[in-house]
Amino acid sequence: MTKFKETIKNIRKYLFNDDRKLKFRIFFGAFVSFAFVLNFFLYGPIDIYLGNSMHFVYSLSELLLPVLLTGAGAFAVLLSLCFLLKGRSYNWYITLMSSLSFASYLQVMFMNKSVVLLDGTQVEWEHQATSAILGLLVWVGVILLFYGLLCYCKKVWKYAVSFVSVLICFVQIVSIVSGAFMVTIDEKSSIVATSDGELEISSKHNVVVLSVDSFDIRCTEEVMENSPEYFDEFDGFTWYKNTISHNSRTFPNIAVILTGKECLYDKEYEEYMEDAWKDNRFLEDIKAAGYDSRLYIKSVYVNSDEEYMMDYTSNYKKADRNVYSVELEKKMIGLSMYRSLPVALKPFFETDTSELNGAMAVDKFTLATERDERYYKKLREQGLSISDSTGEKGTFTYFHFNGCHAPFVFDENCMPAKGKVTSKEAARGALTNISEYLRQLKEQGVYDNSTIIITTDHAYAGKETELERERVVTLFYKPANARGEIVIDNSPQQLWNIRPTVLKAMGLEYASYGTPFDEVAQDADIKRYFYMSAANEDGSVREHKLLTYEVVGDANDFNNWKLIDKRPIEFPYLKG
Repeated sequence: MTKFKETIKNIRKYLFNDDRKLKFRIFFGAFVSFAFVLNFFLYGPIDIYLGNSMHFVYSLSELLLPVLLTGAGAFAVLLSLCFLLKGRSYNWYITLMSSLSFASYLQVMFMNKSVVLLDGTQVEWEHQATSAILGLLVWVGVILLFYGLLCYCKKVWKYAVSFVSVLICFVQIVSIVSGAFMVTIDEKSSIVATSDGELEISSKHNVVVLSVDSFDIRCTEEVMENSPEYFDEFDGFTWYKNTISHNSRTFPNIAVILTGKECLYDKEYEEYMEDAWKDNRFLEDIKAAGYDSRLYIKSVYVNSDEEYMMDYTSNYKKADRNVYSVELEKKMIGLSMYRSLPVALKPFFETDTSELNGAMAVDKFTLATERDERYYKKLREQGLSISDSTGEKGTFTYFHFNGCHAPFVFDENCMPAKGKVTSKEAARGALTNISEYLRQLKEQGVYDNSTIIITTDHAYAGKETELERERVVTLFYKPANARGEIVIDNSPQQLWNIRPTVLKAMGLEYASYGTPFDEVAQDADIKRYFYMSAANEDGSVREHKLLTYEVVGDANDFNNWKLIDKRPIEFPYLKG
């Protein structure tokens, strides 16, 4: 027993013997702890928000409270350990915090170029093996270096820990302060896109656009070839196989589709939106004709003037906002960890904007969802219903679903994914949702008097410096009363033909808006233009240059895509 007590005494002496004063240990530990908390809990969420405020439904004040409270709690826990530890145990603890902070700093500054941000670009993790291994080696190397200095050169270790803490605090605080002055923080409107009316249809006339994000024609062709049963409900549709979008990403494509105003990234976001909508009467004409418009899309993609959207759509509502602080902080910390941790650990924190914004609710309404699996669940459980509250003449409904947009979170049955999902499975899942919608239109007896467009906002969007292949989008169109098997049409189409197609279906003047799908001749000699927001060479800047491609003839033949202009992007939408 005496020998055991002696052993315990020696271990305690080895771990905790320290001639440094408590005041020094607390001061030094507080400095290191603050740098750690700033790096992992404060800087990431705040910096990400400042660079992308328009993408979040939260205001800065709504974000700061949970972030600062979490940071304060983490700091209190870390600092309390500095009271309990001393000697070697204290040194090991300080070394661990410092080395992790420095490794994370290096990760953010130099080692994230292969995966960039969660901007919707599919991250092919299977191709990141080299980056994952090298990243882990760097992290292990940094940790071993700090512990080596502790063991063999304690004076240098002390200076290294101090330098790292000062560096992280200085760089990140300066970055946050400068970012706050340089960035215009959006005031969040109380007007939001709600789900109101998303299951209601008219007995008179329904004009429906079902837009599946990133629905590249290659996805459609693969499903058509290998699983044609997913198109069994597509009765009366024409498949326009020679269709391109205007830009390579959701913004500005949806705004371009609804306004016809091209975006060359030569204006600030707000200026472009104001300019695009000032002379555009699309929604006004629809309302004046007696149709009820519902757009289940975030206003940031459509029109930044929420008052206008509330005036001309029935699902944009003024509502009291409720932010769930704990849930918000959990999501922002996850996003921060995605950026701060090595590539090998990033897949565990991959997310999307709809998830990040999921910590907000509004009183009396539910927010519009872009998640296919969530809408599909409602569709199956509640079903479409005929409503007398729709417009005098009918409805115009525009859905925007995540669809084939990374990350893939639902399977081929449009059910929440339990494991890794491929783009092929996501495409089938998106079609499952659409097919159920078409089936229920038939079940309600309104399929024949419904005009339906099934399309996308853009094709596959990577982070290339130039296109390496064509970008052709999916487009199916069924006018009212059309029946029969799918018909193939190879006329040269563009997505902004949606507006004249919708107006023609309603019996309204449409010539001033362009040419409807069914009036574009198969052999039409049309020059079409595609604007690609290209990344820089290492992929660290997603919107670096704007490439203009002229497309003449069949867009499926990449030889018909000619690069005619390349210019710097003056005002990127994705700011970091």
